Amino acid sequence: MYQLTEAGNELGEVCLALGAWGARWRELLPAHIDPYLALWMLTRLIKPEGLPQDRIVVRFDLTDQSNPSRYWVIATRRGNEVCVRPPGFDEDGIVTTDAQWLVRWHTGTVSLGAAQKAGGMTVIASPWLARTLSEWGRLSPFADIARAPAAEAAPRKIPGSLPARLR
Repeated sequence: MYQLTEAGNELGEVCLALGAWGARWRELLPAHIDPYLALWMLTRLIKPEGLPQDRIVVRFDLTDQSNPSRYWVIATRRGNEVCVRPPGFDEDGIVTTDAQWLVRWHTGTVSLGAAQKAGGMTVIASPWLARTLSEWGRLSPFADIARAPAAEAAPRKIPGSLPARLR
């Protein structure tokens, strides 16, 4: 069985600290938004043992210029995946959104309920799946990181702030 060394565990703490810093200072530009990557990362965070049934299939229909414009998340007790072609299983629910709202939900910057209320996401699902999707939107370890104020987030050029070899 593989186990991280003490150095590996310590590096994990560094990576989480960098992730928290990134979540605080992130600026999501349209070029940075990748729906497949967001869904793939989401599937890595879904704990198979916590699923309310053996297999959950959710179709994501993207309304913007995303290509492809349809994805399926399959969560099972044996593992999770994202498909860009119909997986051959009945769908438990459908989420209609655009890539920006999808990423905001995945990163926990907006709850599923708030996204629905704002018209950014539509969910056609049974109540149990809607509750499950709400939980999935809070899985990011950086979901509760407060964003830096916009004025602080703007890049500034400070002459002489970096050593000459780094400029």
